[in-house]
Amino acid sequence: MTPDVEKNGSPAPSRDVRPRWRVRLRRWGTSLHRLTAVGLATLLLVLVNLLAVRLDVQWRLPGPHGGLSQRARAMMAATHGEVEVKVLLPRSHKEFEPLRQLLANLRDAAAAADGARLEIELVDPYRDLARAAQLARLYGVSGWAVVFVKGERVEKVALDEMVETIEPADEGLVATAPPLRRFRGEQLCVTALARLAQPRRPVIYALEGQGERDIDDYDLLGGYSDFAREIRRDGYDLRKLRLAGGDGIPADCDVLLIAGPRQPPATEVRGTIEAYLARGGRLLFLADRARELPHGWEGVMERLGLQFANLTAVGARTLGGFYLIVDRFSLHPIARELERNAVYFVNPQVIDVIAPQQGGAADHLRTDVVAAAPNGAWGETDPDQLPRRFDPGIDRQGRLPLVVAVELGAGLGADVGLRPMRAVVFGDSHVAVNAVLSGGRTGNRDLLLNAIHWLAESGAPAGPSLMAEGNALQLGLTRSRQIRFFRHSTIYWPLLVAVLGYLRVAARRRRQE
Repeated sequence: MTPDVEKNGSPAPSRDVRPRWRVRLRRWGTSLHRLTAVGLATLLLVLVNLLAVRLDVQWRLPGPHGGLSQRARAMMAATHGEVEVKVLLPRSHKEFEPLRQLLANLRDAAAAADGARLEIELVDPYRDLARAAQLARLYGVSGWAVVFVKGERVEKVALDEMVETIEPADEGLVATAPPLRRFRGEQLCVTALARLAQPRRPVIYALEGQGERDIDDYDLLGGYSDFAREIRRDGYDLRKLRLAGGDGIPADCDVLLIAGPRQPPATEVRGTIEAYLARGGRLLFLADRARELPHGWEGVMERLGLQFANLTAVGARTLGGFYLIVDRFSLHPIARELERNAVYFVNPQVIDVIAPQQGGAADHLRTDVVAAAPNGAWGETDPDQLPRRFDPGIDRQGRLPLVVAVELGAGLGADVGLRPMRAVVFGDSHVAVNAVLSGGRTGNRDLLLNAIHWLAESGAPAGPSLMAEGNALQLGLTRSRQIRFFRHSTIYWPLLVAVLGYLRVAARRRRQE
């Protein structure tokens, strides 16, 4: 019997008699082919990424205009015309990518709403020194900045203004923690675009001479420097005003700011303010509770159909016996979009409305309680009583107004060419001190700026703060670290995984053999 025939006479199965070295050579060739294909694909991926970085190629995913606030989208829809945007900033700068994405989002939002057409030019002084020097001379720019050009009008925003540094003490961190950096580009860029659409910059005069809070004071508990900075960032020209010697309020005054006066006004000062209101003036009045009444400002309040109730609003939602939290507002334009915000008051006084509601009468005062003390609060008669407790028959419960908006002649102005008088009165001047506004953790800033927009009729819509931080993901990497991250993520780690995978497969095959 031959070796290829079994005992039952059937042919035996054929056997692979090829040499073992040929089998191994073929397997090695197959593995080498696979590794070559993987290596070429990896090389192609690396070359495509390097070319995209070099040529500044981007792919933007469809969807909402990432991270823009509601007010930013509304303001971009209200702007029109062609605007050139010149960005003088190195691509290696930490804030370059957030700024580029922000401008791209603004451009897309304006295009989607048939608003302004933004032509963005990114100039890297390290790559194109001649063009950067030309733009710096043409627009008078020193340092890194963004320049908005519409016709012959130019608005410049420095990069230093876009980045706000928050000290660890402001956030309750340990003293050894590094300072935090907040990107404020949205607010400043949108405001610059809005200023280009205005025929002139609105002017706000801050009254001084009666012990008012100082807009240049950096004190945390009493200064108004943060509030002044936010006003200027929103496109207003803020100036100081001292009424003396019969000087009237300037004709270019769009809003008169009276913040926390501690002294009664002189007779001529009070007369000047009342005359200003009579001819359609605009007033933002922040008044603290006085120890004794009258304290001299009752005449201005009566002109507005209001009076001080000589009560301090306190209640269950009071922090430490002083800070009162208010998160419910009326449907007035200055608070319409703030339902998810909380405003902090410090010993706020109650404001009583004495003017009767006149329905739709155009020539009578219209008052609107914008913010009132929350449920469970009461009006405390004795401001020095601690701990706080409600005394029936002495203290007062019910609706306790804290912020009141007043308007006179809203219907007559359009008919006879007169400007209606407007005023917003806060029963607390602490709502705008630096300690409350710093860090943007409260809704105080939004409510105050919305009140200014409404008073000045600037056209800026009321809405949440222009402080959206999600315009871009900031990794906090320098240029060298970005390159190192790119090498590790696209070369080193994929290569290591491929080698380990190959060794694992080779070991498995060796065991099978």
